[in-house]
Amino acid sequence: MGDKHLREWAYPVGSNADVDGAAAEDVWAGGGVYSFPAAAGATTLVSGSAADAAAGTGARSIEVVGLLAGGVLARETVVPTGTDAVALTNAFFRILDARVRSAGSGAVNAGAITIAIGGAAAGVLPAGSGRLNAAIYTVPGDRAAYLAGGRLTAGAATAGVLTGSLLIRPSGEAWQTVDLLEVASQVSGTQALDTATGTVSLARTGHGEFEFEGMLYLAPLTDVRVSVAASVNNMVAIASLSLMLAAAF
Repeated sequence: MGDKHLREWAYPVGSNADVDGAAAEDVWAGGGVYSFPAAAGATTLVSGSAADAAAGTGARSIEVVGLLAGGVLARETVVPTGTDAVALTNAFFRILDARVRSAGSGAVNAGAITIAIGGAAAGVLPAGSGRLNAAIYTVPGDRAAYLAGGRLTAGAATAGVLTGSLLIRPSGEAWQTVDLLEVASQVSGTQALDTATGTVSLARTGHGEFEFEGMLYLAPLTDVRVSVAASVNNMVAIASLSLMLAAAF
């Protein structure tokens, strides 16, 4: 499968900067509920900045790693064309990873980069991040995965509780919740001064772990995601997963 990272371990990491209320959202940079493509489709890449281009100061090449129809792993290096969408050669079914491989003087992607399948966002690299942001994964078609666990961090300006759900969906089946976690945002001691009002606020954070006795087996083409709901508006969620990949049996 080429890249050692994908052959042996996968570490999806994502964040959602604005989780509001009890309505569940997934932990990815696109915000809201992530929509898994129903089939492979025309895949495009576009930036929010004209500086992400072949001769620009931002991202000059981006490697996209994903699954084609049937779960076949593929990778493609794309030269962005700023705010104009560029069509990829491959028609992807899932986006597993994407990273800025070369950049101009800015050293990172200048704008948020969105990868779309069939016109719908399937992955986002936030401005300045250099990589895909999503606590979401799909097991390649020729591999099984062993889910070792994950981490969830909650942040808010006020006290709040983030309820996290770790969900899996074996190919052709329904979503299943395999672990639940409540994380409270607590005073961390980090102070922020509002110069306009003269008030000092305390940033509140908290974190917890998704854990299993051993590892959870995931069959080929199983989808995985972290979903969260908040007790107060404007909470921040950050999540990561750890999966070991092996030959399917």
